[in-house]
Amino acid sequence: TTTTLEEGGAGTESETGTTVPGAGLVGVTSIAKKTNHATKSSSSSSSDHTATATLTCQPSSSSTHFDRVVFLDVDGVLRTSRVMTGCPMEEGEAVFNEEGMYGLEVRCIEQLSRVVEATGALIVLSSTWRTMEDMKAHLLRSLEKVGGARLGRAVVDDTPDIEPNRRGEEIVKWLEAHSPRRAGGGDDSSREQKEGEFRFAIFEDSEQLIMSMRECGLSEHVLQCVTSSDPLEEGITSTLADRAIKILTRTS
Repeated sequence: TTTTLEEGGAGTESETGTTVPGAGLVGVTSIAKKTNHATKSSSSSSSDHTATATLTCQPSSSSTHFDRVVFLDVDGVLRTSRVMTGCPMEEGEAVFNEEGMYGLEVRCIEQLSRVVEATGALIVLSSTWRTMEDMKAHLLRSLEKVGGARLGRAVVDDTPDIEPNRRGEEIVKWLEAHSPRRAGGGDDSSREQKEGEFRFAIFEDSEQLIMSMRECGLSEHVLQCVTSSDPLEEGITSTLADRAIKILTRTS
């Protein structure tokens, strides 16, 4: 059994195994100002990994047009507590790495795939898994295995790595760098239209990290995954996926 500290919480890995409004990017400037007041934390999580990645997501470029984005956490979102604690699971309920560890629930990946299919959203990794090549490769393989090539290709970028527990600021930094105003061409009116159409949703489970997002003005975009006595209520559920679709497709 390997115990790791991930995403601001402790997890044990078994070897065996309603409508929420979505705001446009016009609020990024005000959001950025709020990051100056975000609380810094010195606590960090770490894990040793030695495997070499065989898959990587395609890095975004200045020509990539982002109008709908899902910021994706992994632990507590795709990797639920029942997987972390080694609860018995039926064959095919989770996808594990080559060592039979770090399982990701198929049910949750399928709900993420439904969001991408319904909205055309691209995925930006905000999870600490983005900083570990072997974990990231396992994630990408799992997404493609369950959701097909389209879901695998939807992962196009990572948020910048500032420091632990400042995920809200990391997301804001990414938003500032990929603003349609910066990426788009044409006159001011066309840029404003592109900016107004931009939508994003954030899948996260950690209350501590969600607090950093609140401090950065991102609350209305957050879809919090919870730990529950009902395993079907953990991670990305159909209800959370429905809410994400509403956020990403809401018109002004």
